[in-house]
Amino acid sequence: MKDTQSLPRNTLYSALSAASNVMLVVLVIFAGRILGDTDYGKFSLALAIASIFEMPIDFGLGTLIIRDVARDRGLSSKLLHSVIPWKLVLSVGVMLLLIPTAQVLGKSWDTRMAIYAMGFAIVLRSFKATTHSFFQAFERFDLVLLTTYTERVLVILVCGLMLLKTRSLLPFTLAFALARIPDLIFSYWLLNRSITKLGWRADARIIKAIQKDALPFGSLNIVTVLYAYLGTVILGAFRGPTEVGWYAAGYRIYEGLTMFPFILSAVLLPRLSNLYVNNRSRHAELSVRSLKYAMILAVPILICGWLLAPRILTTIFGAEYLQGTQALRMLVAASLFMFSNRLLNVILISTDRQTAVLRASAIGLAISVCANLILVRLYGATGAGISALIAEVCVFLMFMQIAYGRVFAIQDLTADS
Repeated sequence: MKDTQSLPRNTLYSALSAASNVMLVVLVIFAGRILGDTDYGKFSLALAIASIFEMPIDFGLGTLIIRDVARDRGLSSKLLHSVIPWKLVLSVGVMLLLIPTAQVLGKSWDTRMAIYAMGFAIVLRSFKATTHSFFQAFERFDLVLLTTYTERVLVILVCGLMLLKTRSLLPFTLAFALARIPDLIFSYWLLNRSITKLGWRADARIIKAIQKDALPFGSLNIVTVLYAYLGTVILGAFRGPTEVGWYAAGYRIYEGLTMFPFILSAVLLPRLSNLYVNNRSRHAELSVRSLKYAMILAVPILICGWLLAPRILTTIFGAEYLQGTQALRMLVAASLFMFSNRLLNVILISTDRQTAVLRASAIGLAISVCANLILVRLYGATGAGISALIAEVCVFLMFMQIAYGRVFAIQDLTADS
């Protein structure tokens, strides 16, 4: 009864947390209008590169924490005390790698400086994400909600004020890092007070064992982020910041749509991980029901987004972004499959099929790279949108094939009995 009642409550908390992304969307739209398409393209390129480099800092540790601590809460102290020092080492390595990357991909000095600023902000965000992993594992989505809104309010206030006062790219990107420092301190205070005591155990053997277990998740996260941001990076390399700005406007809307499957995924991963080892039939039932809801939700979004794409871009970002209309339409079409893919990802990870998920996602990434290298040169921003659609369709077909034997077959047997 407690589990049945807590799932709707946790879904509500997760929905409210995800809804806070609207605040960031408003900030990004505001930035797009003030900075203009060229500087907004530079900001979007810096954000894409920094987001790609965030994944090696976590390297699957967050997903491992959620899955393993949800199954055995006694592991929380051991994992936390080992993860913190290891993430510090990974952060230093990532920042050192970011320097030559910025020199190669940043075609102007302000773009390079924006990459460095966003890189530091991403490091802070990665450490904050560790607290959310523990909150989710303990199904304390109320704490996720609290710390999410703390971060959003700080980012909106600091970045918004900096943007209004300077109307410039570099102060705006630096503000992201400044806003996250007090938020990080508050999140770890809550973790220490409510979940498990902070500590430090730089034991090489423990860290090696944890990272080995997290490796499939880390590889999957890297593939997923490359899959998401590669189009922006390739577009910046071959077409320049203005077309990046057109594509980024549509991609911000596409990212906003990921809020819906994210809400379900955040709640489902700890619950499904627990059910898989305790009640396979309930696991299969919940998986199938969640996937159906995602598919039903995606269809009206696809229809409305396709028809209203020009109006959406001009109303939200301005007339100078109208040339990104076809790219937005392709991304909206991709969202039909993206909804299902995000849930299938979580469902399969809960059944310990992360290696199969990684393999399918890596194939999808290879398809995305090939499609972008060809189509971006031919069609620019629209080509990047088409590439995203092709990759999502291919990943969906592979995920469904894997899930049928692992999950849906159990549901079929349960229905027959």
